[in-house]
Amino acid sequence: MTTLPTIIEEFTGEQVLNKICDYKNLSFFMSNIPEDVNDTEYISFLRSNNIRAIVRPNHNSQNYMLSLAKGISDFVINFPDPIPDGFLIKLFLKNLKHFIAEEEHVSIAIEESVEGAYLLVYVLIELGVNLKEAIEEIKKLDLELEKTQVDFLRRRSRQLKRMRNVGACTIS
Repeated sequence: MTTLPTIIEEFTGEQVLNKICDYKNLSFFMSNIPEDVNDTEYISFLRSNNIRAIVRPNHNSQNYMLSLAKGISDFVINFPDPIPDGFLIKLFLKNLKHFIAEEEHVSIAIEESVEGAYLLVYVLIELGVNLKEAIEEIKKLDLELEKTQVDFLRRRSRQLKRMRNVGACTIS
């Protein structure tokens, strides 16, 4: 069952992880990812918190995520800014499904930004979290989704409810 606990903050230097929720064996955090991803202190911080995946917008740098991946994980999602609806979300969910099936516990850090919040809420509703609850958790971080993003998420949430009601296959 999905739980949406109060935000937990863990500090190491200037880095912060804001815990958003747990789903099965996944924990989702939002993080202020630094410019220098090769910073050994940051990589140490991620490892010590069992962060196995980092997700952030690709602000004109294909190498950003790849260099970080060598330090902590072989699972990295690099998404463009702004996020297109569809393809990359499906890729992200496919990788999450792999983690749910094969790993003991995995923590995922998503960049603390409006784009990161949108991606996180999108993923959470795909996993079965109530849209209103997911948006409330994002608001605790002082992140406000754009109206067009919320409208899209509402449509997708209604579509997923209809699919679940008729027994269509969803991620579980």
